[in-house]
Amino acid sequence: MTLKSDISMKQSGLHKQGSVSRRFILIPLFLCMLFSVGASAIPTANFTGTPLTGIAPLSVTFTDLSTGAGLTNWSWNFGDGNITNLTASANPVHIYLTAGLKSVNLTVTDGDGSNSTIRTGYINVLEPEPEPESHGFNTGLFRNSSGTWYLDTTKTGAVNRTLQFGKSGDTAVTGDWNNDGTTNVGVFRPASGTWYLETAKTGVVNKTFQFGKSGDIAVVGDWNNDGLTNAGVFRPASGTWYLDTTHTGTIFRTFQFGKSGDIPVVGDWDNDGLSNAGVFRPASGTWYLDTTHTGVVNRTFQFGKSGDIPVVGDWDNDGLSNAGVFRPASGTWYLDTTHTGTIFRTFQFGKSGDIPVVGDWDNDGLSNAGVFRPASGTWYLDTTHTGVVNKTFHFGTTGDSPVVGKWIENIIL
Repeated sequence: MTLKSDISMKQSGLHKQGSVSRRFILIPLFLCMLFSVGASAIPTANFTGTPLTGIAPLSVTFTDLSTGAGLTNWSWNFGDGNITNLTASANPVHIYLTAGLKSVNLTVTDGDGSNSTIRTGYINVLEPEPEPESHGFNTGLFRNSSGTWYLDTTKTGAVNRTLQFGKSGDTAVTGDWNNDGTTNVGVFRPASGTWYLETAKTGVVNKTFQFGKSGDIAVVGDWNNDGLTNAGVFRPASGTWYLDTTHTGTIFRTFQFGKSGDIPVVGDWDNDGLSNAGVFRPASGTWYLDTTHTGVVNRTFQFGKSGDIPVVGDWDNDGLSNAGVFRPASGTWYLDTTHTGTIFRTFQFGKSGDIPVVGDWDNDGLSNAGVFRPASGTWYLDTTHTGVVNKTFHFGTTGDSPVVGKWIENIIL
């Protein structure tokens, strides 16, 4: 019997008996077994990430859930231009620096092929919230080489205002020239004794007048308690002060107070709302304070020594300006709150070469210490009178003159 006749017979029997030959069942099973032996399934890429949303910079941990025997490569495309290829299973951590929806693609490979899984818009990176403008005193710089000012209102080193006002050789001065509650910039030009004042932080000259001469040291203060900061000069050659209250170069007061070599200081020594004159005599570390604009010594005390830099502030929020010194050799501050030369606070904050600055950094009514480090352009601020760094940031470069002020109006909530 031939195979053909045998098949025909069995097919005929199928209709007759309702049965199927075992040979017809075994042959397909054998063929299935034949094709399945030696065949391998391609790998399957799979992953999860956490967190899926957040503010930049956002750190996301990815977990590899891929399957497949003998995987040899994991290629992670994080959707922000960064691709990482790994030769072993891992749970990579990726930091997203820019905002937006990020599509993540994982491709896994083994000896039989590769497989990719892409999750579109999987990671949602949000824009960082802008730094709030910081009320109280903030930092600034006058770049003498170009006459450019840089103002930071957040104590982060971000340039919030920049303007060209002045030129090389000018002395930077700051004050509230128009009683609007904010500090503005100005320059004193020693070569001609000319003042230039600006009230809009745009570099436009709002006031200019001649007051002083070459060799004079510029000072500023509210000499008549009208809310305006006005100009003054201390003439070291004779120890003479000249004060102007009108921004016109008119002498309001003149008196002799100090001598050659003295460093002029200004403060409200008796809490009457008036800025008054004082001098620090480095040779002996002696302070002389005048509260009447007449050259009469109302307070004198020894506080500091040769080489110290005098600073003035309200260290205890009692409304009085008091004395302090910064000792560059050791970076030590000494503060006095009684006008007697008694040490109220002493702490180490800064080092040799630093420039001391004073301001109410946190708007709590207390003047606090800070230093500007010209070598690196770094600021360090302390709000506790303990020498602890509460804020530090890079802002400026070698040759810049540090300034402080209330560049924005304080908001009372």
